[in-house]
Amino acid sequence: MKTTPHIGEGLYTIPDAAHILKLPQNKLRRWLNGYWEIDKDIIWSDENGEKFFNFYTLIEIYTINAFRESGLSSKKIKDARKELKNRLNTNHPFASTEFLIDHKVINAKLSDSSFIQLNSNGQIIFDKIIEPFCEKIDFYNSLAERYWPNGKETSTVVVDPSHCFGKPSILNTNIPTETIFYYYKAGEKIEDIAAMYEVLENNIRDAVKFEGGEAA
Repeated sequence: MKTTPHIGEGLYTIPDAAHILKLPQNKLRRWLNGYWEIDKDIIWSDENGEKFFNFYTLIEIYTINAFRESGLSSKKIKDARKELKNRLNTNHPFASTEFLIDHKVINAKLSDSSFIQLNSNGQIIFDKIIEPFCEKIDFYNSLAERYWPNGKETSTVVVDPSHCFGKPSILNTNIPTETIFYYYKAGEKIEDIAAMYEVLENNIRDAVKFEGGEAA
């Protein structure tokens, strides 16, 4: 049955995801037509045919990119996602704590599957991927809750579906980074923008950096 987006899950287009994850749009379009070909009920389209999806799918895209950068083939990732979806009984297996954090348990559960036999260095690949996930993603009730594009320890910019409709924003505020960057490009000083929004100057610098600028 066709589902619809829910309030609080965020809503993202391919250009949105490309900006947040710093990935080419054409790559994302290929992935949406590949990895989710059996999950059309979680990828929606508007009257112009533009695809959009929720926060959990955004995190799954991040996961897939991490696997691809580790050298895993598209077919192996696709097969793994399909099997995990069925075994974990979730529409978003690559955004699940069971998979992302407690990966040793998943390895045991899938010991009879091809997922564990990705190659002789399967565990090494997992370890390389899991550490960055712990630095960039918060979880709640087994699913990803927030994404920190520049890391939790180094930036206050967060992607949180419960704030700013899921747009990148300053932590615990409804201040979009794109708005801050707009004022910065218009010539406003860091300290003046910070005073305007009643946040720290470092918050403004984090926002400018995320948006691709260099804060003075």
